Amino acid sequence: MIRRYEPKDKEQLMQIMQLNIPDAFAESEAKDFEHYLEQELEDYFVIEIDRKLVGGGGVNYFPEERSARISWDMLHP
Repeated sequence: MIRRYEPKDKEQLMQIMQLNIPDAFAESEAKDFEHYLEQELEDYFVIEIDRKLVGGGGVNYFPEERSARISWDMLHP
């Protein structure tokens, strides 16, 4: 199931981030991701399988550029 991110998901997403270091993310990006979840997210969604959070991904919008960008997509390895 895909659903909107809720603050209760943060801890599990941070764990998934750690599991993806160093293959997909640098250690220094963990703090950036945490900041994003707390202050910069616009549309962020999580993926659950059998009620277990296994990933997430988001979109940020740039109206002045008439564009959007995928943000912080990750899956449990």
